[in-house]
Amino acid sequence: MKRRKIFLGLLISLVALSTLSVSATGAWFALSTRLKVETIDIRLEDSNALKISDKEDLDTFRDKITYTEQESIGLFSPVSTMYHHEWESTADTPIFYSGYNLTGDSMIPGKPEIARSGFYSHEFYFLSNTDCFVTINPEESFFVPDEEKNAAFAANSFNVEKEDLDNLIFAMRYSIYLPDSHKLYIIDLLKDNELNSEEITYYGGILDNSAGTSHSYDYFTGSNGELYEVLYGDIRNRDKVIYTDLLQETIPYDPSKKISGFNANHIQNTHMVDFEKSYENGMSIDFEDSIGPKELGTAKSRVLIPVEDNKPKKFILSIYLEGWDRDCINHTMGAAFKSALTFKIAKQGRE
Repeated sequence: MKRRKIFLGLLISLVALSTLSVSATGAWFALSTRLKVETIDIRLEDSNALKISDKEDLDTFRDKITYTEQESIGLFSPVSTMYHHEWESTADTPIFYSGYNLTGDSMIPGKPEIARSGFYSHEFYFLSNTDCFVTINPEESFFVPDEEKNAAFAANSFNVEKEDLDNLIFAMRYSIYLPDSHKLYIIDLLKDNELNSEEITYYGGILDNSAGTSHSYDYFTGSNGELYEVLYGDIRNRDKVIYTDLLQETIPYDPSKKISGFNANHIQNTHMVDFEKSYENGMSIDFEDSIGPKELGTAKSRVLIPVEDNKPKKFILSIYLEGWDRDCINHTMGAAFKSALTFKIAKQGRE
């Protein structure tokens, strides 16, 4: 079977970012496929005790930072933090994965490609005049749709609904990586939102090899010569995967759902993955250990960044689309959003 590149979720393009607090401002240009980050603006709640910089030089720290980023980040498209349990103890920078590029039939597709673009990531430094722990203030941090831009885009586009564009925010993430302690924090500011389509994002599943156009899952040829659906992602105990009997007819996708890499037909004369029996048999799929607003903002927060007195603390801030999130769908192409991430001192003292 001819293979083509498969993205985690589906390709999301034409995403505009708006400036507010910690944010990125992007602009698309006519006939351009590159999104350029223009400005970064970071604000601190307790600027008397805490300063910030994008350099380690002590003379560069200040109450807030606004600078121009000259480097284009390329196509802003779905990536994933899957497999971070493998690199988190050694990497100097966070590693994101983009998609699969298969050359032939395979029961075990292996790891996706490492993403070199499609997300924003930059290093920053905190500086404090006392030993302290820095956290995120969820009351001043958010992802919200830019409803004015989304309404204008929908009004001038074919088969695009503003409601779908507004839902892009549910697939957006911040991450904070501390290179010295090799700690990754995945921040999902809408994790506890009742409009979110799922509570847990799993790093695995069935992906559509046609990017949602013909709605047919990838499959491989088994030792018996019959066809089986391919299960992608960070799968534990893959030998425990159980398949159904040979399908006698195609099970069509639900047209009421929005198209994604997970929403397609189960094709006639193939064996479908039986997830319920596979889980019971000992197969498991790794999931995103993201941190929502209920776990932020206090001395007991899951995000506590230790900062020593007058010693720069390096961290890497990333903004990205989580491709395995079920809200990462084609119908959000062209969406615009506003975002803020505000830091504050949670408590003083050392570990």
